[in-house]
Amino acid sequence: MKIGFIISGIGVYGSVREVVENSNEFIKAGHEVIIFNPEGNKIWWLDCKAEVNLLTEINNYSFDVLILVATPNFEYYEILKNSKAEKKVFCFMGFDPKFNPFDNKNLKRLASEFLVTADGQWQIEWLKQNTKCNIIDAPLGGINIEMFKPIENINKVDVIIGWSGDHRKRKGGIFIYEMLNKYNLKAETYFNKNIPQNKMSEWFASIDIFIDNHYSGGWCNPVAEAMACKKAVVCSYTNCSSMFAKNEETALMFEYGKIDQIYNQLHRLINNAELREKIAEFGYNKIKEFNYKIISNNFLNAINTK
Repeated sequence: MKIGFIISGIGVYGSVREVVENSNEFIKAGHEVIIFNPEGNKIWWLDCKAEVNLLTEINNYSFDVLILVATPNFEYYEILKNSKAEKKVFCFMGFDPKFNPFDNKNLKRLASEFLVTADGQWQIEWLKQNTKCNIIDAPLGGINIEMFKPIENINKVDVIIGWSGDHRKRKGGIFIYEMLNKYNLKAETYFNKNIPQNKMSEWFASIDIFIDNHYSGGWCNPVAEAMACKKAVVCSYTNCSSMFAKNEETALMFEYGKIDQIYNQLHRLINNAELREKIAEFGYNKIKEFNYKIISNNFLNAINTK
């Protein structure tokens, strides 16, 4: 098949990762992939095997499948609608109904004009229950288990805490920062440190516990990556990690922004090596189910039925 993606930018975002990772797997499976963005710029921060081209060139091509990635971004509707593609797909990425409400007009438009998918299974279930969209029941969110993998800790004595360092509201970082200050704890971060993606496993190897306090999102890359690196996770109850974060099994969980709850769960892991190992092991085994090889294959099988 000839598969195309339309994205609005090439920055270090989870949506771009999902496009690149799935594209790479599609190509491995023998398909041709072109990624279009407004500037036609190459994706520099992640190994991308797909061809990249200017968005204005899109009508010079025909596709079996063309996928518009939106968070949501409706300005590209007409480009997708007028494209030369047998199957036209609108993919929700980062969409959370409690954070990004959709009006009925746009939902009806999606239902009548495009096939629809998302980056998380929970989003697909919401769309099934609340819309009449023609849904591809195969989300695109996943994890690269070759890039994010366990590396043995070296010469460590103390239990080391880590978190992303991202203070944006929907990431909830300000509450982690407040918790660390309140309880006089130190933690390592990676946000804005320009760590190459192929070195992130080394960063995760330097910590023992990873904290995440997402409020909303489509697919929670930080928690997925920590689990893939076999780290014990403390995270908020949120839709974007609900597919793989299960309280007392694959993670210890808390209500978003509840500083004392965060500390209490963190304290349990700091003082219990057996519990840390159990949570890390269960999380690692669970997240492997979302290997991009599996995710991309599921999507191809689902699109072939439409």
